[in-house]
Amino acid sequence: MGWAVANNVTLLTAGYHSPDFGALGSGVYGPEGLLKGTYDSLSGSHLIVTKVAIGEPGSRSTQQLVGRPGNFFLTENLTMYKKVIMTRTKETGMVLSYGDEFACRFDFEVDDEEALVHFQMVAFSGVRTFGGGRYPARVQVCGVVPVDNNGASAKFAKLKIHGAFKKDLKPMPVALGPDLVPINPGLFNYEKNSLTLKQSTNIFSIGLYARDY
Repeated sequence: MGWAVANNVTLLTAGYHSPDFGALGSGVYGPEGLLKGTYDSLSGSHLIVTKVAIGEPGSRSTQQLVGRPGNFFLTENLTMYKKVIMTRTKETGMVLSYGDEFACRFDFEVDDEEALVHFQMVAFSGVRTFGGGRYPARVQVCGVVPVDNNGASAKFAKLKIHGAFKKDLKPMPVALGPDLVPINPGLFNYEKNSLTLKQSTNIFSIGLYARDY
């Protein structure tokens, strides 16, 4: 979904269902989010049919998702990431630097103080793997993610993430709600190097992600 939002286009993803390697589901995405999709490790083949608006900027389609991820998801090894656990309900200008080449800035306010200990701010620039270690790729990332896999979510009253990405990169917004489904892009403002929540929102993870080719 992030690629569709970042490039203001409609994106069809289909035809590669391999849950063991992190490839799961198919979908149709637009600048305003998920139009229709499947996300179920046991779904097998599934036909997706949806309408795509043409020449109607700002039109919004209801998100339709068949199936739910349940407890199935792969997690990234954050050992090499720069990370700081959130300890304050409000922070302005928190900067995480990853060496001399990359940095992320975080401004946030959280409604639930008890949820803070379950979340951390992260920054990374380098090579990570996808598909359970199968595919290496160079990336730059700024994000807010859970500390562990206990399924915690937090309600952010305010949140802005800004990254000092390389000039030739185009970061994509990535954001999941408590049900591990992408949140509606109407809930945040996205610019090339920054993402800002528009309103108080329950978040499981959120950030900016860029492939560094």
